[in-house]
Amino acid sequence: MEARRKSVMLNPDLFPPEALKVQRPSADVYGPVKTVGVGHLWENRKGACAAGVHRKTQAGISPGPHGAYSICLSGRYDDEDHGDRIVYTGTGGQADDFGKPTGHPTEDQSEDDPMNLSLIMSIATAKPVRVLRGPDAHSDFAPKVGYRYDGLYFVRNWWTESSKPHPVTKKSCILLKFELERLPGQPPLARRTVRRGQ
Repeated sequence: MEARRKSVMLNPDLFPPEALKVQRPSADVYGPVKTVGVGHLWENRKGACAAGVHRKTQAGISPGPHGAYSICLSGRYDDEDHGDRIVYTGTGGQADDFGKPTGHPTEDQSEDDPMNLSLIMSIATAKPVRVLRGPDAHSDFAPKVGYRYDGLYFVRNWWTESSKPHPVTKKSCILLKFELERLPGQPPLARRTVRRGQ
């Protein structure tokens, strides 16, 4: 049966070679993905990966040789989301609970981590970073469900700061923080609520 299937698949009259190639946008490019507009929403991160917006299905930073290609805010770290300005927490240092960070740092984050280093490099190269937002109860800019592409940001600055003490060990750890600023001229960000005076 397997031999028959292979012979059918390899028959150029039935399946021309170009028909068997799936054309997917590459997530390994800087800047916008031509086939995806700001505000596009996917059910999960796999959809954003398939569309070429964020290569990683779990990691929050997608690193490249000249800076980060993209980041994903998902509420798992202590990020500050002000819409056009984000203070993003670097990767690493969290205890893992069956594939998901617990939210409590247990060791220092490192600027030598390839993902953190890519965000630091983004400052020097001025390569724009795509931002994907996932559900986060603490952000008015996050979607209630799914993952949304929210455009391009520049990484402007980075620094270190101490974490809140761990609830059990009472130990503080060093966190890397990155300030990102949204490029002007993009469609406005969606909000869940509108505050008075805005």
